[in-house]
Amino acid sequence: MFSAVFSDELGEDYNGALSVVASRRLLREQAALHREGLELQGVFHHFDEANPHKAAAVVLGPDETPYARCPFLFEFTFPNTYPMKPPHAKLLTRDGRVRFNPNLYVNGKVCLSILGTWAGPSWTSLSTFRTVLISIQSLLCSNPLQNEPGHEHETSSDCDLYAAMVRYESVAIAALQLGKTLPPCFEPLRALLGGIFLCNYSVYCEMLAGFVTCEGRLDRCPLYGFVTKYAPRLVRQQLDSLQATLLTQPEAVQMADELQHQALALCMPEASSEELPTGSGSEASQPLRPTHVAHGLWRVGPGARRFLRRCCFLSLVTAGVSAAVGVAISFAGSSFHALE
Repeated sequence: MFSAVFSDELGEDYNGALSVVASRRLLREQAALHREGLELQGVFHHFDEANPHKAAAVVLGPDETPYARCPFLFEFTFPNTYPMKPPHAKLLTRDGRVRFNPNLYVNGKVCLSILGTWAGPSWTSLSTFRTVLISIQSLLCSNPLQNEPGHEHETSSDCDLYAAMVRYESVAIAALQLGKTLPPCFEPLRALLGGIFLCNYSVYCEMLAGFVTCEGRLDRCPLYGFVTKYAPRLVRQQLDSLQATLLTQPEAVQMADELQHQALALCMPEASSEELPTGSGSEASQPLRPTHVAHGLWRVGPGARRFLRRCCFLSLVTAGVSAAVGVAISFAGSSFHALE
Protein backbone atom coordinates (compact mmCIF):
# COMPACT_ATOMS: atom_id res chain seq x y z
CA MET A 1 0.00 0.00 0.00
CA PHE A 2 2.76 2.42 1.02
CA SER A 3 4.84 1.52 -2.07
CA ALA A 4 1.87 2.12 -4.39
CA VAL A 5 1.22 5.58 -2.90
CA PHE A 6 4.93 6.37 -3.04
CA SER A 7 5.03 5.26 -6.69
CA ASP A 8 2.04 7.47 -7.57
CA GLU A 9 3.58 10.46 -5.83
CA LEU A 10 6.89 9.83 -7.58
CA GLY A 11 5.08 9.63 -10.92
CA GLU A 12 3.27 12.92 -10.27
CA ASP A 13 6.54 14.59 -9.27
CA TYR A 14 8.24 13.26 -12.40
CA ASN A 15 5.44 14.44 -14.70
CA GLY A 16 5.44 17.79 -12.93
CA ALA A 17 9.18 18.12 -13.43
CA LEU A 18 8.80 17.29 -17.13
CA SER A 19 6.09 19.92 -17.50
CA VAL A 20 8.33 22.55 -15.92
CA VAL A 21 11.16 21.64 -18.32
CA ALA A 22 8.78 21.88 -21.27
CA SER A 23 7.39 25.24 -20.12
CA ARG A 24 10.86 26.72 -19.68
CA ARG A 25 11.94 25.49 -23.10
CA LEU A 26 8.81 26.96 -24.70
CA LEU A 27 9.37 30.32 -23.01
CA ARG A 28 12.91 30.42 -24.40
CA GLU A 29 11.62 29.57 -27.88
CA GLN A 30 8.96 32.25 -27.65
CA ALA A 31 11.58 34.84 -26.72
CA ALA A 32 13.79 33.74 -29.63
CA LEU A 33 10.89 33.93 -32.10
CA HIS A 34 9.98 37.41 -30.86
CA ARG A 35 13.57 38.55 -31.42
CA GLU A 36 14.01 36.94 -34.81
CA GLY A 37 10.65 35.77 -36.08
CA LEU A 38 9.64 34.35 -39.43
CA GLU A 39 7.44 37.24 -40.53
CA LEU A 40 9.74 38.06 -43.45
CA GLN A 41 9.08 34.54 -44.75
CA GLY A 42 5.33 34.93 -44.28
CA VAL A 43 4.99 32.85 -41.10
CA PHE A 44 3.25 34.26 -38.00
CA HIS A 45 2.63 32.63 -34.64
CA HIS A 46 0.81 33.20 -31.36
CA PHE A 47 1.14 31.31 -28.06
CA ASP A 48 -1.93 30.92 -25.85
CA GLU A 49 -1.44 33.23 -22.86
CA ALA A 50 -3.44 30.93 -20.58
CA ASN A 51 -1.74 27.75 -21.77
CA PRO A 52 1.81 28.09 -23.13
CA HIS A 53 1.59 24.50 -24.37
CA LYS A 54 -0.84 25.69 -27.08
CA ALA A 55 0.10 27.77 -30.12
CA ALA A 56 -1.39 28.90 -33.42
CA ALA A 57 0.38 29.76 -36.65
CA VAL A 58 -0.49 31.44 -39.95
CA VAL A 59 1.62 30.16 -42.84
CA LEU A 60 1.41 32.07 -46.13
CA GLY A 61 1.97 30.19 -49.36
CA PRO A 62 5.17 31.34 -51.10
CA ASP A 63 5.03 33.23 -54.40
CA GLU A 64 5.26 31.20 -57.61
CA THR A 65 3.26 28.36 -56.04
CA PRO A 66 -0.43 27.42 -56.22
CA TYR A 67 -0.74 28.63 -52.61
CA ALA A 68 0.68 32.11 -53.24
CA ARG A 69 -0.11 34.58 -50.43
CA CYS A 70 -3.03 32.46 -49.13
CA PRO A 71 -3.07 31.94 -45.34
CA PHE A 72 -3.10 28.39 -43.95
CA LEU A 73 -3.93 28.04 -40.27
CA PHE A 74 -2.28 25.47 -38.00
CA GLU A 75 -2.87 24.62 -34.34
CA PHE A 76 -0.09 23.15 -32.20
CA THR A 77 -0.12 21.30 -28.88
CA PHE A 78 3.17 20.74 -27.05
CA PRO A 79 3.33 17.66 -24.78
CA ASN A 80 4.73 17.71 -21.25
CA THR A 81 7.64 15.68 -22.66
CA TYR A 82 8.66 18.51 -25.01
CA PRO A 83 11.37 18.87 -26.30
CA MET A 84 12.03 15.14 -26.07
CA LYS A 85 8.83 14.59 -28.09
CA PRO A 86 7.55 16.75 -30.97
CA PRO A 87 4.43 18.94 -30.86
CA HIS A 88 1.16 17.79 -32.40
CA ALA A 89 0.15 19.85 -35.43
CA LYS A 90 -3.28 20.17 -37.03
CA LEU A 91 -4.35 22.00 -40.18
CA LEU A 92 -7.47 24.07 -39.55
CA THR A 93 -7.82 25.49 -43.08
CA ARG A 94 -10.02 22.79 -44.57
CA ASP A 95 -13.55 22.06 -45.71
CA GLY A 96 -13.64 18.26 -45.41
CA ARG A 97 -13.26 17.86 -49.17
CA VAL A 98 -10.05 19.38 -50.57
CA ARG A 99 -6.65 17.72 -50.14
CA PHE A 100 -4.49 20.83 -50.34
CA ASN A 101 -1.25 18.87 -50.30
CA PRO A 102 -0.17 15.21 -50.15
CA ASN A 103 1.20 15.98 -46.65
CA LEU A 104 -1.91 17.86 -45.48
CA TYR A 105 -4.84 15.52 -45.01
CA VAL A 106 -8.53 16.37 -45.31
CA ASN A 107 -8.99 15.62 -41.58
CA GLY A 108 -6.22 18.10 -40.63
CA LYS A 109 -3.37 15.64 -40.16
CA VAL A 110 0.07 17.10 -40.96
CA CYS A 111 2.33 14.39 -42.34
CA LEU A 112 5.98 15.21 -41.59
CA SER A 113 8.84 13.02 -40.43
CA ILE A 114 9.95 15.69 -37.96
CA LEU A 115 6.53 15.38 -36.28
CA GLY A 116 6.74 11.59 -36.18
CA THR A 117 3.88 11.21 -38.67
CA TRP A 118 6.00 9.99 -41.59
CA ALA A 119 9.22 8.07 -42.20
CA GLY A 120 12.42 10.05 -42.52
CA PRO A 121 14.59 12.36 -40.38
CA SER A 122 12.91 12.35 -36.99
CA TRP A 123 12.51 14.82 -34.17
CA THR A 124 15.38 15.40 -31.76
CA SER A 125 15.61 17.49 -28.61
CA LEU A 126 17.54 20.06 -30.67
CA SER A 127 14.56 20.58 -32.98
CA THR A 128 12.38 23.62 -32.32
CA PHE A 129 8.98 25.10 -33.08
CA ARG A 130 10.75 27.32 -35.59
CA THR A 131 12.02 24.19 -37.37
CA VAL A 132 8.48 22.84 -37.58
CA LEU A 133 7.07 26.08 -39.03
CA ILE A 134 9.76 26.25 -41.73
CA SER A 135 9.22 22.58 -42.58
CA ILE A 136 5.47 23.10 -42.97
CA GLN A 137 5.89 26.08 -45.26
CA SER A 138 8.31 24.08 -47.41
CA LEU A 139 5.43 21.71 -48.21
CA LEU A 140 3.64 24.53 -50.03
CA CYS A 141 5.74 24.14 -53.17
CA SER A 142 5.20 24.85 -56.86
CA ASN A 143 4.49 21.22 -57.80
CA PRO A 144 2.73 19.75 -54.75
CA LEU A 145 1.94 16.36 -56.30
CA GLN A 146 5.68 15.59 -56.16
CA ASN A 147 5.34 15.43 -52.36
CA GLU A 148 3.40 12.19 -52.80
CA PRO A 149 5.64 9.10 -52.35
CA GLY A 150 6.27 7.50 -55.72
CA HIS A 151 5.56 10.75 -57.57
CA GLU A 152 8.72 12.66 -56.64
CA HIS A 153 9.70 13.12 -60.30
CA GLU A 154 6.17 13.36 -61.69
CA THR A 155 5.77 15.94 -64.47
CA SER A 156 2.61 14.68 -66.17
CA SER A 157 -0.60 16.55 -66.90
CA ASP A 158 -1.92 15.20 -63.58
CA CYS A 159 0.64 17.42 -61.81
CA ASP A 160 -0.58 20.47 -63.71
CA LEU A 161 -4.21 19.70 -63.06
CA TYR A 162 -3.68 19.12 -59.32
CA ALA A 163 -1.71 22.37 -59.03
CA ALA A 164 -4.49 24.23 -60.86
CA MET A 165 -7.19 22.83 -58.59
CA VAL A 166 -5.15 23.69 -55.49
CA ARG A 167 -4.63 27.23 -56.81
CA TYR A 168 -8.36 27.77 -57.23
CA GLU A 169 -9.28 26.19 -53.89
CA SER A 170 -6.59 28.19 -52.08
CA VAL A 171 -8.40 31.37 -53.08
CA ALA A 172 -11.91 29.97 -52.65
CA ILE A 173 -11.23 28.47 -49.20
CA ALA A 174 -8.00 29.75 -47.62
CA ALA A 175 -8.16 33.40 -48.72
CA LEU A 176 -11.84 33.68 -47.74
CA GLN A 177 -11.78 31.83 -44.40
CA LEU A 178 -11.76 35.12 -42.49
CA GLY A 179 -15.31 35.62 -43.71
CA LYS A 180 -16.39 32.60 -41.66
CA THR A 181 -16.15 31.73 -37.98
CA LEU A 182 -12.51 31.49 -36.95
CA PRO A 183 -11.29 28.73 -34.62
CA PRO A 184 -11.07 30.25 -31.10
CA CYS A 185 -7.26 30.01 -30.99
CA PHE A 186 -7.07 32.37 -33.98
CA GLU A 187 -9.22 35.17 -32.58
CA PRO A 188 -6.08 37.00 -31.33
CA LEU A 189 -4.83 36.89 -34.93
CA ARG A 190 -8.02 38.23 -36.54
CA ALA A 191 -6.56 41.70 -37.23
CA LEU A 192 -3.42 40.11 -38.68
CA LEU A 193 -5.48 37.94 -41.03
CA GLY A 194 -7.48 40.99 -42.04
CA GLY A 195 -4.31 42.90 -42.82
CA ILE A 196 -2.92 40.01 -44.85
CA PHE A 197 -6.13 39.86 -46.88
CA LEU A 198 -6.15 43.60 -47.60
CA CYS A 199 -2.49 43.51 -48.65
CA ASN A 200 -3.07 40.61 -51.03
CA TYR A 201 -6.61 41.22 -52.29
CA SER A 202 -5.41 42.09 -55.82
CA VAL A 203 -3.18 38.99 -55.87
CA TYR A 204 -6.17 36.78 -55.04
CA CYS A 205 -8.22 38.45 -57.77
CA GLU A 206 -5.44 37.89 -60.29
CA MET A 207 -5.15 34.21 -59.33
CA LEU A 208 -8.91 33.86 -59.72
CA ALA A 209 -9.01 35.65 -63.07
CA GLY A 210 -7.38 32.71 -64.84
CA PHE A 211 -10.43 30.55 -64.07
CA VAL A 212 -13.18 32.69 -65.62
CA THR A 213 -13.47 30.37 -68.63
CA CYS A 214 -14.13 27.42 -66.28
CA GLU A 215 -17.32 28.92 -64.81
CA GLY A 216 -19.74 26.13 -63.83
CA ARG A 217 -17.42 23.33 -64.90
CA LEU A 218 -15.94 20.45 -62.92
CA ASP A 219 -12.55 18.81 -62.43
CA ARG A 220 -11.79 15.65 -60.51
CA CYS A 221 -8.46 15.44 -58.70
CA PRO A 222 -6.42 12.76 -60.53
CA LEU A 223 -5.00 11.15 -57.38
CA TYR A 224 -7.22 12.02 -54.41
CA GLY A 225 -10.61 12.06 -56.11
CA PHE A 226 -12.07 15.29 -54.73
CA VAL A 227 -14.10 17.38 -57.16
CA THR A 228 -13.71 21.11 -57.79
CA LYS A 229 -16.69 22.98 -59.21
CA TYR A 230 -15.46 26.29 -60.55
CA ALA A 231 -17.49 29.35 -59.57
CA PRO A 232 -15.03 32.24 -60.03
CA ARG A 233 -17.84 34.79 -60.38
CA LEU A 234 -19.22 33.93 -56.94
CA VAL A 235 -15.75 33.76 -55.36
CA ARG A 236 -14.93 37.20 -56.78
CA GLN A 237 -18.11 38.59 -55.22
CA GLN A 238 -17.09 37.08 -51.89
CA LEU A 239 -13.60 38.60 -52.18
CA ASP A 240 -15.12 42.01 -52.88
CA SER A 241 -17.56 41.69 -49.99
CA LEU A 242 -14.85 40.67 -47.52
CA GLN A 243 -12.60 43.50 -48.68
CA ALA A 244 -15.42 46.03 -48.20
CA THR A 245 -16.08 44.69 -44.69
CA LEU A 246 -12.42 44.77 -43.66
CA LEU A 247 -11.98 48.33 -44.94
CA THR A 248 -14.48 49.41 -42.26
CA GLN A 249 -12.40 47.75 -39.50
CA PRO A 250 -9.64 50.08 -38.26
CA GLU A 251 -7.61 47.21 -36.77
CA ALA A 252 -7.40 45.40 -40.11
CA VAL A 253 -6.54 48.57 -42.06
CA GLN A 254 -3.88 49.53 -39.52
CA MET A 255 -2.40 46.03 -39.66
CA ALA A 256 -2.26 46.15 -43.47
CA ASP A 257 -0.39 49.46 -43.30
CA GLU A 258 2.01 48.01 -40.74
CA LEU A 259 2.69 44.87 -42.78
CA GLN A 260 3.51 46.93 -45.86
CA HIS A 261 5.57 49.39 -43.82
CA GLN A 262 7.69 46.46 -42.61
CA ALA A 263 8.17 45.51 -46.28
CA LEU A 264 7.21 41.88 -45.71
CA ALA A 265 7.73 40.11 -49.03
CA LEU A 266 4.42 38.22 -48.99
CA CYS A 267 2.43 41.33 -48.07
CA MET A 268 3.79 43.69 -50.73
CA PRO A 269 2.42 44.20 -54.26
CA GLU A 270 4.12 41.97 -56.81
CA ALA A 271 6.26 43.90 -59.28
CA SER A 272 4.74 42.03 -62.23
CA SER A 273 1.11 42.36 -61.16
CA GLU A 274 -1.28 44.72 -62.82
CA GLU A 275 -3.32 46.65 -60.30
CA LEU A 276 -6.93 45.53 -60.27
CA PRO A 277 -9.86 47.83 -59.55
CA THR A 278 -11.30 47.11 -56.14
CA GLY A 279 -14.89 46.28 -55.43
CA SER A 280 -15.95 46.18 -59.09
CA GLY A 281 -16.86 42.49 -59.30
CA SER A 282 -16.50 42.62 -63.10
CA GLU A 283 -14.47 39.91 -64.82
CA ALA A 284 -14.06 42.13 -67.89
CA SER A 285 -11.72 44.40 -65.93
CA GLN A 286 -9.48 41.54 -64.78
CA PRO A 287 -6.32 40.46 -66.62
CA LEU A 288 -6.65 36.93 -67.97
CA ARG A 289 -3.45 35.24 -66.98
CA PRO A 290 -3.40 31.50 -67.75
CA THR A 291 -1.44 30.57 -64.64
CA HIS A 292 -2.90 27.06 -64.52
CA VAL A 293 -4.03 24.17 -66.67
CA ALA A 294 -7.55 23.60 -65.37
CA HIS A 295 -9.48 21.34 -67.72
CA GLY A 296 -12.94 22.33 -66.53
CA LEU A 297 -14.12 18.81 -67.37
CA TRP A 298 -14.87 15.61 -65.53
CA ARG A 299 -11.59 13.79 -65.27
CA VAL A 300 -11.29 10.02 -65.23
CA GLY A 301 -9.11 8.60 -62.45
CA PRO A 302 -6.43 5.89 -62.90
CA GLY A 303 -8.77 3.07 -61.87
CA ALA A 304 -11.41 4.17 -64.33
CA ARG A 305 -8.80 4.49 -67.08
CA ARG A 306 -7.67 0.90 -66.46
CA PHE A 307 -11.30 -0.25 -66.63
CA LEU A 308 -11.86 1.61 -69.91
CA ARG A 309 -8.69 0.11 -71.40
CA ARG A 310 -9.93 -3.36 -70.48
CA CYS A 311 -13.30 -2.62 -72.04
CA CYS A 312 -11.61 -1.47 -75.24
CA PHE A 313 -9.42 -4.57 -75.26
CA LEU A 314 -12.43 -6.85 -74.73
CA SER A 315 -14.30 -5.01 -77.47
CA LEU A 316 -11.42 -5.57 -79.88
CA VAL A 317 -11.18 -9.23 -78.93
CA THR A 318 -14.94 -9.67 -79.31
CA ALA A 319 -14.88 -7.93 -82.69
CA GLY A 320 -11.97 -10.12 -83.79
CA VAL A 321 -13.70 -13.33 -82.69
CA SER A 322 -16.92 -12.26 -84.41
CA ALA A 323 -15.03 -11.55 -87.63
CA ALA A 324 -13.24 -14.90 -87.44
CA VAL A 325 -16.50 -16.75 -86.85
CA GLY A 326 -18.08 -14.92 -89.79
CA VAL A 327 -15.20 -15.87 -92.07
CA ALA A 328 -15.38 -19.48 -90.87
CA ILE A 329 -19.10 -19.69 -91.49
CA SER A 330 -18.68 -18.13 -94.94
CA PHE A 331 -15.87 -20.57 -95.78
CA ALA A 332 -17.92 -23.52 -94.51
CA GLY A 333 -20.87 -22.41 -96.62
CA SER A 334 -18.71 -22.15 -99.75
CA SER A 335 -17.25 -25.60 -99.14
CA PHE A 336 -20.72 -27.09 -98.68
CA HIS A 337 -21.96 -25.64 -101.96
CA ALA A 338 -18.82 -26.90 -103.73
CA LEU A 339 -19.52 -30.46 -102.50
CA GLU A 340 -23.03 -30.28 -103.83
